[in-house]
Amino acid sequence: KEAIRERTGTFNMLRDNQGYPDNFEIVVGSDQIELIISSDVVCGFNTTAFLEAISAGKSVVVPRFAEARDKRLLPYIVDLEEAVEWAHSPEDLKMKLRNAALNPSSASLQLKKVHTKVLEHWVGNADGLASERVRELVIAEINDSSNPNESR
Repeated sequence: KEAIRERTGTFNMLRDNQGYPDNFEIVVGSDQIELIISSDVVCGFNTTAFLEAISAGKSVVVPRFAEARDKRLLPYIVDLEEAVEWAHSPEDLKMKLRNAALNPSSASLQLKKVHTKVLEHWVGNADGLASERVRELVIAEINDSSNPNESR
């Protein structure tokens, strides 16, 4: 029931689609990575999808009004600093989403410094070599476990 209430609030806030571009769509479900890759802008609240969107070079717009301004909740809200665009009201959110959808950022192989800083802070793999490090660790573990005479 909670998820339905949250979605309903979002849909109610955005239901007046006057002024939205033709390619604006609210999607519920599906593969998150595919949605991010196919999107011009990503919007949400306190989600790891922002980190994936930032690393994919997508624009990210985050609400900073209503409960996002509640001082009791601030310690639990992920602050992505200047790596995202903050919306300070429902109207500001609509405007920023519209602008981002109408003027999508061009894909770049090089992330901006502000983006790499945030990714390094939150996930520690802004260099793009995380899969290589995981591969090396898995191979090392396989090699270690393949020697049955070695005590652990």
